[in-house]
Amino acid sequence: MCGIFGFSWEDKALLERMSRVLFHRGPDEFASYGDKGISLGMRRLAIIDLKKGLYPITNENGTIQVIFNGEIYNYQELKKDLEARGHRFTTSCDAEVIPHAYEEYGDNFPNKFNGMFAIALYDIAKNRILLVRDKLGEKPLYYLLDKNRLAFASEIKCLLEIPEYTKSIDRPALDSYLTHRYTLGTSTLFQNIKRMSPGTTLAFDGNIKITRYWNLDYKENTNTLSQNAGILRYLLEDSVKMRLMSDVPLGAYLSGGLDSSAIVALMAKHSDKVNTFNVSFSDSDFDESKYARIVAERFSTNHTQINVDIDATKVLPEVIWHLDEPIADAATIPTYLMSKETRKKVTVVLSGEGSDELFGGYERFRHLGFAYNFRHIPTKIRELPKNMNLKDKTLVRGSELLSNLHDDEKAYISYYSVFDDKEKKELYMHSDTPKSATLVGYFKEGFLTGIQKIDIEERLPNNMLLKGDKMTMAASIEGRVPFLDPRLAEHGVSIPFGQKASLTQEKIVYREAVKGLIPKEILSRKKQGFSVPTEKWAKDGLIDRLQETIKDTSEPFLKKDAISHICNNLHKSIYYRRQFWAVLMYEEWYSKFMQ
Repeated sequence: MCGIFGFSWEDKALLERMSRVLFHRGPDEFASYGDKGISLGMRRLAIIDLKKGLYPITNENGTIQVIFNGEIYNYQELKKDLEARGHRFTTSCDAEVIPHAYEEYGDNFPNKFNGMFAIALYDIAKNRILLVRDKLGEKPLYYLLDKNRLAFASEIKCLLEIPEYTKSIDRPALDSYLTHRYTLGTSTLFQNIKRMSPGTTLAFDGNIKITRYWNLDYKENTNTLSQNAGILRYLLEDSVKMRLMSDVPLGAYLSGGLDSSAIVALMAKHSDKVNTFNVSFSDSDFDESKYARIVAERFSTNHTQINVDIDATKVLPEVIWHLDEPIADAATIPTYLMSKETRKKVTVVLSGEGSDELFGGYERFRHLGFAYNFRHIPTKIRELPKNMNLKDKTLVRGSELLSNLHDDEKAYISYYSVFDDKEKKELYMHSDTPKSATLVGYFKEGFLTGIQKIDIEERLPNNMLLKGDKMTMAASIEGRVPFLDPRLAEHGVSIPFGQKASLTQEKIVYREAVKGLIPKEILSRKKQGFSVPTEKWAKDGLIDRLQETIKDTSEPFLKKDAISHICNNLHKSIYYRRQFWAVLMYEEWYSKFMQ
């Protein structure tokens, strides 16, 4: 695991500044390459083959230079195949398969990899840079193209070290953030700084060419529930086994939910005593530690419970700095604190992201699926609640959903958005704020398929995985996500939706798959999710902090009185609490990065 960075010109001082910025991603070693107007750098967190001096990784004659962030879990199998084809290896590092696979398979080489990765490869003979992001977006990679010059990095703050870059806000991306809690597609809030999409390559030889090398096929299979559950169980177990490779101490985040419990159960089956870590809150409404202890005791883990009853105002600036871009998810704070404590004992952790997206774990699948049954009711009847002058924000959103069922994108936005169009008009300083990218293309194969595609192709890489990567790497920890093995993802999206969720039950096929693997009290418990006491944190200092921040900053796009209205109404609706967190993170980000 590492941080990578580079640019298509030579500037040793800039490379060293970028290295200092990303020290937390790789405190073990700094490696670089510079020649022919190309600069490559990386910070290394040693996980496999701990010897120093291995990077940049090259082919036999040094004509291909590689820097790399991540892990390639099937590298031993690939190495044997490449050796049989005449390639020679000099290390036991997984990254060494990259230059040889590129020589053998060209730009399509990432298709051979089962892993998480961000790669920068320089082909000296072609004077060409190739950037690669993994299939599902576990590892971030950003780039900046300006005046036919390319720069790239694992984190945005690295690119801000470039003197010629002038910071400004991408206004459609701001609209996207305030709608979805994160920015859609390749956009970031920094104008002209883009993130690479999962499953793509970017080739640069003076011109830029972006190519998709991998896609998910959402076509449903014809298997029975039992058959799909059996395949799921086999693939999950194999995925966990693959992700246990490490030359450093390893553990797991354990919430006591369905997903982390299954991962710990499979780790215990295939490794020595497992290290597990859990966050606890004094407020019982948010505390899952008793369930984590049940699992820890069942599988005799070395369990650490981490209490995070903290002053959120003191932690928030650190979280914002490590995030680079605002993500309106309060779970960033406990994830960051848990990572810092976890690093005292292990360097690698496994976690349960991705299961809900693949196997129908969110309530919105059930809620929106149920609401969609009403789409054939005449529009005039569905619009009746909307015309009743409702005051409760939750009821208002419900009425908007009913009235918009004729339009898949509008229906989804009505239910899921942080700020709807009317609320954004009340929030924005200017009426001409550009709109964010549309989601309409996701619904071509149906409403429920569209929701799942948005979750997997937008929310997962641009929110959940980004948050996980930034908060673990802030503490120099490598996070691994077994549910995002490409084989498991391909199987997950092929399972018929009726086997995933019903009106009364979520994750049907997944529960069948892990039956007998995890304790019954975990299997039968109601889904809680990673909930945090945002309202308490707000009252204990974050409201005052936000009010002070907007007083002191020159942020030009949001109305201060609209923000104050949100602060004064937190107790009225979960929508106000979501809006508060979105505005808080944005204003903190603006103060940190744009002032």
